[in-house]
Amino acid sequence: MLWINAIGWSLVMFLCVYAGLLIFAAYAYCDPLRTQKIAKPDQLFPLFVMETLNTYPGFPGLFICGIFSAGLSVHWCEFFGSHLVCRIRRNSVQKEIN
Repeated sequence: MLWINAIGWSLVMFLCVYAGLLIFAAYAYCDPLRTQKIAKPDQLFPLFVMETLNTYPGFPGLFICGIFSAGLSVHWCEFFGSHLVCRIRRNSVQKEIN
């Protein structure tokens, strides 16, 4: 099972490094931060996607939806975990009272 996880993690790391190299190559001589196209460095990857995939209808929106759903997934897991902990504690306190 550990090897499957290592293969998946390696694939994710490869894709992140490849995306970084693509962005570096695209903006090597024109810095979007200096030209005031973006305000923060965190906006570089969405800007790259919007500029390169704007000729394909739906792809930039699909990218934004993917990032949004990944963020919601992380927060949902945190919310569900805290809800589960509170419920278990409440049940244990009620058993002690009875």
